[in-house]
Amino acid sequence: MSLPIFINKRIFWDTRLEDIDLQKHKNFVITRVFEYGHLNELRALLKFYSRDEIIHGLLVQPYLMKITLSFASALLNIPKEQFKCYTNKPLHPQSWPL
Repeated sequence: MSLPIFINKRIFWDTRLEDIDLQKHKNFVITRVFEYGHLNELRALLKFYSRDEIIHGLLVQPYLMKITLSFASALLNIPKEQFKCYTNKPLHPQSWPL
């Protein structure tokens, strides 16, 4: 079985592709594609996982980039305040905004 389009070495640069289990690691996969994927990879992800799986995968993440949080909030029509990462504050703020 070939891997879906959203499993791309560019997105998972630090992970062995053959070690990714699409069900066991779905929160990780969903987050990575939202943060680093292109539009065609995001579309494929939205077809592969249910809306509820994607929402849950993003809501429980302790950290998302600000741009990812804003995009996911707008795309899924969920207030930012419902995301776990919105209430988590980093111990050491970044030196530059991303």
